[in-house]
Amino acid sequence: MVSQPLFGSPGESKLHTDNQQRLDEYRNLAHLSLENPDSTTLATTEKYIKLALECGTLKDQADAYHCDGLANKLKENMVNAITSFLQEHSLRKALNDDRGLADACYYIGDCYRVVFDIHTSEDFLNSAYKLFNELNDSLGICKTLNRMAAVNIDSRDSIKLILGYTLAIRSQAIALKLKDYDLQVNNLILMGSYHNQKNEPMQAIELFREAEKILPMAKEQFHLSLILCNMSGSYYRAGLFDEAIFNGMRAYQNALKTGYRVYQWLSCWSLYKSYVALNETDSMFKYQALGLLARVSIDDDIREKQKNLIEERFLKEKFGSDLKNQKNRTQLVVLIMIFSILFIAGILISFYIRNQRLKKINKILSDQNQIIETQKEELTQLTIQKDKFYSIIAHDLRSPFNGLLGITELLAEEFEGSPDSKHFTMVQNLNQSAQKLYQLLENLLQWAQLQQGVLKAKPEYLPLASSMAESIQTMMDVAIKKGISLQIDIPDSIYVFADRLMLESIVRNLIWNGVKFTPNGGKVKISAKKEPSKMIGITITDTGIGMNRKILENLFRFDKSINRPGTDGEPSSGLGLMICKEFIEQNHGEISVQSQQGKGSTFTFTLPEN
Repeated sequence: MVSQPLFGSPGESKLHTDNQQRLDEYRNLAHLSLENPDSTTLATTEKYIKLALECGTLKDQADAYHCDGLANKLKENMVNAITSFLQEHSLRKALNDDRGLADACYYIGDCYRVVFDIHTSEDFLNSAYKLFNELNDSLGICKTLNRMAAVNIDSRDSIKLILGYTLAIRSQAIALKLKDYDLQVNNLILMGSYHNQKNEPMQAIELFREAEKILPMAKEQFHLSLILCNMSGSYYRAGLFDEAIFNGMRAYQNALKTGYRVYQWLSCWSLYKSYVALNETDSMFKYQALGLLARVSIDDDIREKQKNLIEERFLKEKFGSDLKNQKNRTQLVVLIMIFSILFIAGILISFYIRNQRLKKINKILSDQNQIIETQKEELTQLTIQKDKFYSIIAHDLRSPFNGLLGITELLAEEFEGSPDSKHFTMVQNLNQSAQKLYQLLENLLQWAQLQQGVLKAKPEYLPLASSMAESIQTMMDVAIKKGISLQIDIPDSIYVFADRLMLESIVRNLIWNGVKFTPNGGKVKISAKKEPSKMIGITITDTGIGMNRKILENLFRFDKSINRPGTDGEPSSGLGLMICKEFIEQNHGEISVQSQQGKGSTFTFTLPEN
C-alpha cells in the first residue's frame, strides 16, 4: 500500500489521482465481470489485486481478493478461491470489518465444503453465523444456515442428517420472509435430499416439484438440472421408472444446454439405472457410455486414455510384424552368437596376460585397502556421532523455541496499534527472527533424521490441491506482510502417490524460498499438470532476484556454501532445498530448477500419479 503525504508536489498529486482512477476502473470492471462471467473474468480480478496492492488501501485489497475468490469459485478452482478468501479474511480482521469478515468466513466455509474438508468448513461457517447474528443480518443468517445444512446432509451421518434437515427448515422460514427465491430453491433441494436418504421418495418428489415451480422467480437458473436429477432418482427409488426416465431426459437436455458436465454425468447415471430396471439394453448402454464420457471429461483424462490406446495399438502391430520376421531374426541371432563367442575368447586371452601384471599391483593395493578400511570405520563413527549431535540440538531446542514463539506473538499482539511504534517494531522483529530460527531448527531436525534413516516415505493416494492447501496457508501471512501475491493453479482432479508429511514439507520449503527471494509487490505462482510419463509435475515460479550460474551449479551440494540473505534480510542456509531433494527422491520423483539473475526462478519437481 502506498501512503500519500498531507502536502505534496503537483506531480505527486496527479500520480495519486491517476492511480485512483485506474483502481476505480478495475474495481467496476471486476464487479461487472462477476455479474456476467466470461473467459476474461479471472484476468480482470487478478489485475484488480495487482493494482490494489500497488496503490490501494487495505479495504481496496480486501475487496480485490473477495472478487478474485468469487471468480475462482465460479470456475470451480476451489484451492485458488480458498487462498483469495483467506487473504481477504486476514485483511478484514485487520480492518475490524465484521461484515466483510462474516462474508469471507461464509465463502471459505462453502469452498472447504466443496473439497470435502468438513471440519474446516464447519469452523468457518460457525464463525460466519455468529458474526451475522451480531450484525442482525437476516440474509447472512439465512444463507449460512443453508450451507451448514448442506454440510450436515452431505455427510450422510444419521445424526448430522437430522441436524441438517432442521437447519434447512430454519433457513427456509427466513427465506420465505425475505422472499429470496434462490435460497428457497436451495433449501427445498436439501430437504428433498434428506427424504431421499431416509428412503422416503414420494416426500422428496413433492419438495423437488415445489422447487421447480418457484425456480423461474429465482436469479440463478442452473439449479434446474440438479432438481430434475434428484427428482429422477426419487422416482427410481419409488419404482416409477417411466417418470424417472422422463425427468432424467429433461435433466440431461438442460445440462447439455447449460454446459454443466457434472449434471450431464448425474442425469446419465440416473437414466442408466432406470433402463437397467426396465431391461432396455440399447438405451442402458447408450446412457452408460454418455455418462462415462462426461465423467472422463470432468477428470480431464480423455487425452491420456487416447495416448495409451495409440501406444497399445502400436505395440500390437509391431508384435504382429515381428512374428512374420521371426525366422530371419533367428538366423541373425545364430550369427551374432558365433561372433560373440570368438570375441569373448579373444577378450579372455587378453585378460590372462593382463592378470599376470595385475597380481603384482594387487599386493600393493591390498595393503592400502587395509588402511582405507580403518579410516572408513573411523569416518562412519564420526558421521553417526555428528547426526546424533544434530538431532539432539534440534530436538532439545524445539520446546524452548515453541515457548519463545508464543511469547513474541503475544507481545506483538499486545503492542499492535500502540503509540509506541519503536517498541512494536522491536517486538515484531524479534517474533520474525524467532520464526526464522524455528524454521531452521525444523530443517535441521529433518536433515538429521534423514541421515539416520529415521524418516522413510509412506506414500498414499492424495488429492494434490487439498493436500497442499495447509502448506500454502502457513506461508500466507509471510507473503501478505511482504506484499507478495500467491497464485495457485492446481486442478482439483489431480492426485499424487506420495508421503503426505513429506509433500507438505517440500511445498512449504519451496514456497518459503520463493517468498524469501522475491521483493515486495512480486508474486509466487504454484501450478501442477499431468506429464506424459505418468508423473505429476508441480512448479513453483517466483518473480524474485534469481540466481547466477555459480549458485545454480552448487544449489543441492552440501559441500559448497551458497548462503545469501533474502530480500528482507531473511537468513538462508540452503538446507531446506537439500531436504526437498531428499524427500522428492524418496517419493520416486525428481527436482530441477531454471533461473536467471534479476528475472526470478522456477523450481519443478515430479511425483508419481499412482
